[in-house]
Amino acid sequence: MAEDHLSMQGFMANSMTPPLSQRINSVNSFDSSGQHTPHPSPGCGQSPGDMNGHHDAFSDFSRAVRFALDPGIINNNPMGVQSALLMRQQAEAYLTGLKSNPRIWDFCTSIFQKPREHFEATEVFWGCSVLIELVTQRGDYFALPESGKAMFEATLLTWAKVNCSHLDLTKFQFVQNKFAQLLVIVFQHSGYPTRWTTFFEEIFALLPQGMQLIDLWLRILKAIDTHIVEHLQESTDPNVRARDTLIKDSMRATCMQQVTNTWYHILSQYHQTCPDISRQCMQVMAPYFAWIDIQMVTSEQWINMLYHFVSQPDLRDDAVVCLAELCGKKIADTRSKLQLLKSLRVADAMPELVASILNRHRNELTIGDESFDDGTGFLSNVTDLCLAVGVELMDLISSMLNRESAACKDEVDDAIKMLHTCLPMLFELLACGHSGISLKVCEHGVRRYVELLKKHPVTRAHLPSLLTIVAGRMAYFPDFFDFEETGDYEMTVNSLRKQLLIVFRNIATLEKDLALNFVVERVRAAVAACANTTVHWPQVEATLRILHCFGEELGATRATVFKQQDSVLSKVISEVFHCNISSAGTHQVSILLSPPLVRDWRSYVNSLYSSQPGFSCNNYETV
Repeated sequence: MAEDHLSMQGFMANSMTPPLSQRINSVNSFDSSGQHTPHPSPGCGQSPGDMNGHHDAFSDFSRAVRFALDPGIINNNPMGVQSALLMRQQAEAYLTGLKSNPRIWDFCTSIFQKPREHFEATEVFWGCSVLIELVTQRGDYFALPESGKAMFEATLLTWAKVNCSHLDLTKFQFVQNKFAQLLVIVFQHSGYPTRWTTFFEEIFALLPQGMQLIDLWLRILKAIDTHIVEHLQESTDPNVRARDTLIKDSMRATCMQQVTNTWYHILSQYHQTCPDISRQCMQVMAPYFAWIDIQMVTSEQWINMLYHFVSQPDLRDDAVVCLAELCGKKIADTRSKLQLLKSLRVADAMPELVASILNRHRNELTIGDESFDDGTGFLSNVTDLCLAVGVELMDLISSMLNRESAACKDEVDDAIKMLHTCLPMLFELLACGHSGISLKVCEHGVRRYVELLKKHPVTRAHLPSLLTIVAGRMAYFPDFFDFEETGDYEMTVNSLRKQLLIVFRNIATLEKDLALNFVVERVRAAVAACANTTVHWPQVEATLRILHCFGEELGATRATVFKQQDSVLSKVISEVFHCNISSAGTHQVSILLSPPLVRDWRSYVNSLYSSQPGFSCNNYETV
C-alpha cells in the first residue's frame, strides 16, 4: 500500500513537468523521491535492464498502466477515491501520449522480452492492445523488414511458451484473451498461407506443455472465428474479404484435420478431470462446423462421445449445442444431408431425453412459473436441437418432393419416417408449461410443419393431437398472468397465443371438417362444465377464442354454413347463448360473448332462433 502511495506521489509530481506533447519522445521514470528522470525509449530487442540510469524505462509506465487499468487501486488507495480518479485521468493521458511515441512499436515489443519473474498482467494487456492497434490501423507491422516480422512473431510465441504455461487462469484470463487476439491479428495480417506457414505447427507444439497452453489454443481458435470467419461475413472491403477467404480456405485444406484431432484429444482426455476446459472446447468448435468438412467430426467415435456428454450434468448443455450445430450443417446434396441426420441419431435419442426432462420438472413447468431455472436451461438447448433436426427434415422433404424424382422415393420415405419420430417430441415441448419454449416450438417448428402439409401430401395423422395441444396451450395461467400490467411473461404468452391461432387457422384451411368437429367437441365440453358448475374460466376463454377464430376462418362461407339445415355449428352457438357460460366469472369470458363473437353471426343466429322465448343476440351487446 505504501508503494502505491509513493507511486502516486511520483505520478502527481510528473503532472507538474512540461506538457505531454513535449515529453512523448521519452519514457519517463521517477526515483524514490518522486523526482522526474527522463530515459530514452527502449530499442527493439533491448530489455528493460539495458536502459540508462538506476531505474529502467518501465518505472513510470508500470505505475501509469496500473492506475489506468487496475480497478483495485482506485478503491484501495489511501489518498481517497476522488484523488485516485484524478490520477487515473492523468495516467490515461500519459499512456495516450506514449502511444504517439515514434518508437512505441519497439517499446511494446520489449514488454514481451521481460523476464518471466517481472511479469505484470496490466502491462501485457496494454501492450497487446496497442500492438493490435498498430497492426490494424497504423501499419507498423507491414513497415518491418522480413527479418523484423519473423523476429516479432518469434518473440510472441516465445513469450507464450515461457509465460502462459505459468499463468493463473483464475486471475489472468483477460491476459490470455488479449494475447490470443494479438496473435490472431498478426497471423491475419502476416500473409498466410504464403508467409508464417508454420503458425499452426508452432502452436500445436506448445499444447503438451500444460493446461494453460491448451486454454490459449482454444482462445486462439475463438479469435480466428471472431476476427477472420465472422469478419469475412461482415466486411464489405473486397481486399479484406479476399484475404480472409484465402486464410479460411487454406485452413480447411491443410490443418483442420489436425485442429479437430486436438479437439477430440482435449475432450477425451479432460472431460472428467477438467470439465471447464472441455466445455470451453465444445463452445469453440461448434461455430466451425458450419464451414469445415463435417466428416471430420461425425464419425461414430465423435457422436458416441457427444451423447455420452449429454448424460453428464457439467457437459450436457454444450454437447447438445454441438449436436444442434451438426444438424444445421448446410449440405446441398440431399442424400448426404439425410445421411448426416441419420448418423446423428437425434430422432431416436432425443424423445426419451425430452420425456425424462419434462417428467422430472412436470410440476414446475405446468404451473406457468417462468422463473424456474433448474432444468429449463438445458430443456431450452434440447428444444433447439429437436427443432434443428425437425426443421432440417422438413426442408429436406420439401426439397426432395419438389424435384419429383422417382430415384429419391426411398430417401423421401426415410426422411418422412424420421420426421414422424420427431413430431411427437416437438408436440410434447409445445405442450409444456414454459411459455418461452412453447413459443419457440410453435413459431419455428409447428408452423413449418403445417406449411409443409399445405404444399405436399405428407400424412396428416398428427393433426388431431396437435389441435388438442393448441387448445390446451391457449389457456392462461391466471395465477401468473397479470391482466392489468404487461411484463415479459405476459408478452410471451400473448405472442404464443397469436402463433397458436395461426396454427389453428392453417389446420382449419387444410382440414375444415376436422377443425369443425374439434370446435364442436370443445364447445360442448365447456357448456357441460358450466351446467355442472365445474367450469374453469381459462379453458372456457380458450374454447370461445377458438370458436371465434373458426368463425373468422369460414369467411364468406359463414352464411351458407349457418343456413344449412341441421347445421351443427349453429346448434353449438345456440347452446353457448342458452347456457350460463358467462358465469365463468371473469371479464375475459364476457368479452368473448360480446361483439367480437356476436357481430359476425348475430344475423344468422337471430334468423334461426328468433322464435325461441327470451333469446336475442342483442341481449349480449353490452355483456
